[in-house]
Amino acid sequence: MDAFNITIDAKLLGKLDDIYTTLNTFNKLLISKTADNISVAFIEKVNVNKEPKEFFILTFKKDEIIITYVIPENVPPSVRKWSVLKKCFPLITAVSKYYKINVSVLMNLIETLLQDLISLIPKDSKQLYVENEKLRSKLNELEQKIEECNKNKDEISSKLYDLTTQLENCRANLKKYEIVSDELVRVKIINWLKEHKGEIDIAQFSKIHNIPESKVERVLKEMVDENYIIPL
Repeated sequence: MDAFNITIDAKLLGKLDDIYTTLNTFNKLLISKTADNISVAFIEKVNVNKEPKEFFILTFKKDEIIITYVIPENVPPSVRKWSVLKKCFPLITAVSKYYKINVSVLMNLIETLLQDLISLIPKDSKQLYVENEKLRSKLNELEQKIEECNKNKDEISSKLYDLTTQLENCRANLKKYEIVSDELVRVKIINWLKEHKGEIDIAQFSKIHNIPESKVERVLKEMVDENYIIPL
């Protein structure tokens, strides 16, 4: 599985020891320290051999912060990227007082990610595009405010938190417009059957995957009619 990087331009003003001390205030982090950097690993899933399958690593260096991550199967790259960034922002915010962060680069990163998320939406979702324009305007305002308080690290931390909250709300709105194809439903059904000894509770499956029961029933019937699966 290929690994991808997100690089944030950041100049260390304090010491790596300061970063290490701050990160240790968080619970259950896998932290490693060398003379040149400090890394925090997040293991999300392991395979049958207990080896990391889904993970991301946050590395703090003297002149940059790097996020390395993998993309699971059937997950859009932009969705995975946002999920990883969302989990990393609290740590980056916590150590921001020890860094001079290039705010414009960070804002461009978030802006690009937002556009990637928007690209997943059907083109006829006019209301969402109106909301997107409003959000774009708000992002521009936030960018100006963050630039104005760039010398005040406490204010930068507060603005980053506010921005993260607003983008998360946008992501929640976008989720309403996501379309799950029949093929993806088939994949999810097959994975479910493998994990549940060939049995499926349609109501529970629909709730967990946010797919209408009627669609699950239709796809299941098609799979049975095609002899793709055989009812017990």
